[in-house]
Parts: sequence; C-alpha cells; structure tokens
Amino acid sequence: MKLDERAMKQEIEKKVLKSIETKAAVIETAKSVQQHWRDLIPSSDAPAHALRKGSDHVYEPGDAKKSIRVAYRDKDGEFSARVESKNPVVRWLEYGTSKIAERGYAARTVEEFGGKVNEEEGSWHVGTIGE
Repeated sequence: MKLDERAMKQEIEKKVLKSIETKAAVIETAKSVQQHWRDLIPSSDAPAHALRKGSDHVYEPGDAKKSIRVAYRDKDGEFSARVESKNPVVRWLEYGTSKIAERGYAARTVEEFGGKVNEEEGSWHVGTIGE
C-alpha cells in the first residue's frame, strides 16, 4: 500500500508542477501579446480633448495604449488569459471611422501570435490564451 501512495503523491506533484508551469507560460504569452499590441499604436502628442462633441469624458494621449490589458480567468482548474480593451478609441483604430483610417492593430497582433480578433460586450480582444 505504501508504494501506491508514494506513486500517487509523485503523480500529483508532477501535475501541480505542470499546472504552475502552464500558468506561467500563459501569463508570459499574454504579456507579450499585450506589449506587441500596445507597441503597434503610435504615441500621440495631441492635446487632451473630448471624445465626442458635448461629452464630459476627456481623452488623454496614451489612453488607447493604457487600456489594453490582460484579463485572467481561473475556472474549474483551467487557467486562461485574454488581452483586451474596452476603450472605444481602440475599436475606432481597429476598424476605422469616417474620420480615422482603419489601422487593424489587433488584427496585426493576431497575425503575429495567432488566434482571432473577437468583439463582445464592448470588449475587443485578441483571443484567449491557455484554453
């Protein structure tokens, strides 16, 4: 019986170690994707201004870059991450508007790392890592 317990303990330790290594790899990849997407967006020296006529929200240069973040999820033993932005300017830069040319920064990030550009609930993200 002792031998079986020892073997089970070793198997559990291997799975825990693999889980920790997988989680670290997901985090590292997500941070690389985030940095790549941010690096594609040029810095702006435009003055702070309202996003829309009559809007109280003031857009500060760099807000689009700063809004690209990593969202982690750990559910039912499955750890994943997605790189996303909820900033409307990021969407405008991605798809273009009547005043802004389409830039496709998220699409280019996907070309580099794989996955797909997703849009849901006002969040634009470049796929889920680790699922």
